[in-house]
Amino acid sequence: MEHQSGSFPGVIGVGALVAVAFTAACDTSSSPTALEDPAVAAAVGDENPFGEGGDPSQIDADIVRLCIFFPDEAKGLGPWTFEASADGGDVLAGPFDLDFPEAECREIWNDDGAAGTQTITAELVALHDDLTLDSIATRVGPQDSRPTAVWHFNTSSASIDLPDGQGGTIWFKFSLDEAPPGGGEGCTPGYWRQAHHFDSWEGFDPSDSFDAVFGGNHFPGETLGEVVRARGGGINALARHAVAALLNASSSGVDYDLTTQEVIDAFTAAAAGTRREMNARKDAFDTLNNQGCPLN
Repeated sequence: MEHQSGSFPGVIGVGALVAVAFTAACDTSSSPTALEDPAVAAAVGDENPFGEGGDPSQIDADIVRLCIFFPDEAKGLGPWTFEASADGGDVLAGPFDLDFPEAECREIWNDDGAAGTQTITAELVALHDDLTLDSIATRVGPQDSRPTAVWHFNTSSASIDLPDGQGGTIWFKFSLDEAPPGGGEGCTPGYWRQAHHFDSWEGFDPSDSFDAVFGGNHFPGETLGEVVRARGGGINALARHAVAALLNASSSGVDYDLTTQEVIDAFTAAAAGTRREMNARKDAFDTLNNQGCPLN
């Protein structure tokens, strides 16, 4: 595993996952990541996203915090799933989620009378498809200090050895992946729900059961043709745009960014989540469905 020392930012940008498993691996030939680039440092900004809870860049004795750092464009992709372990003391065992805006840092270890040097480990176990784990930074020091960070590359976990009476932080830094090739077209729910456009439906029929296609029991007895006309927000808005996304993905005449299975999986994950997660996925479908319709 490669380590490199450097200054660690005192405040971080904010943003917010669904699940892809990570496998830890170490690489002794990695170069420093973009965390050290001036452009990234400038993008962090001056706002402290931690509010009255204090600045987690400070070290507190006998406490270890796990923090996340990722671009604003990642908002709505959470939560992030971690595991934590330690040789002694109170441990926040995993898996547990860390999500914007509820928290960007979480206390994962507290001394609770543990003596001697303790080893504390944190691991990312689930990551959104559109994100990459760039690196992990760890810091150990006495209380109220700003110790130098050590960078860990090409790994999904990191450990710190914490001497008695000292504290530490473990920061996970993420970035957005490059947009996949292809795509760039999409028709809106307003297009697909019109009867004179039913001849554009491919692979699915307006009379098909929504729940049979997407799974679950979200709209009992209702068809794709009915749900694509659903009014209102929340699950209705999500489903309305999910049907349009499904038809875009299945159409040979639309160069859509997602496959039909990706649409179904994205709907299923969002429908099982919070209202904020449903709205975020609805907005993502909405954007793709408004890229421009090449049909009729």
